[in-house]
Amino acid sequence: NMAAEAKTVSVSQLDRIHEFCRRGDVVAFRENFKNHQNLINQNGQLGNTMLHWAAQAGHTNLCNMLIMEGANLNAVNDVGDTPLHLAAWKEHKKTAKLLADRPNTDKTIRNRDGKTAYELCRNEEMRSVMPAIDAKQVAELIVVGDDDDDEDDEDE
Repeated sequence: NMAAEAKTVSVSQLDRIHEFCRRGDVVAFRENFKNHQNLINQNGQLGNTMLHWAAQAGHTNLCNMLIMEGANLNAVNDVGDTPLHLAAWKEHKKTAKLLADRPNTDKTIRNRDGKTAYELCRNEEMRSVMPAIDAKQVAELIVVGDDDDDEDDEDE
C-alpha cells in the first residue's frame, strides 16, 4: 500500500523535525526541513506543530525562522494551547515576546482550561513582556463596545 507507506515516512520525518525543533538544533532542522516544507503546520505528538515545540523549549531564533517559513502562530494543539501559551507557561520571555509582538498572533485564544496565554504567565515579569491584548485588538474592542444599544454590553 503505497499511500500508507508514504504516510509512514512523512510521520517519522515529522517526528524527526519536531525533535530538532524541541532541541533547537537549527542545523539539523534546516537540513531536514528543506525537503519537507509542506509539514510546517502539521500536527504531531500532542497535536504540536514545529512552532509549538520550538516555543515550548524557548528557542527564539528557531521560532523566528519558522515564522518566516509560514508557521501558523495561532495553531492549537490537543489541549488548545498555541505556541504563545507554551512559551508563556514555560516562562520563556524572549520567545513569548517574539510571538506576542507578531501582528497575526491572536492573544484572545483560550485553551481547554479556558485560559489565554496571558493568564498562563506566572509572574509580573512575564506579564510585562506580553501584554494581555495588543493595541489593534483594543481598538477593535472599543469599536465593538461603542454601539449605542446596551443590550449585549453587560457581562452575563
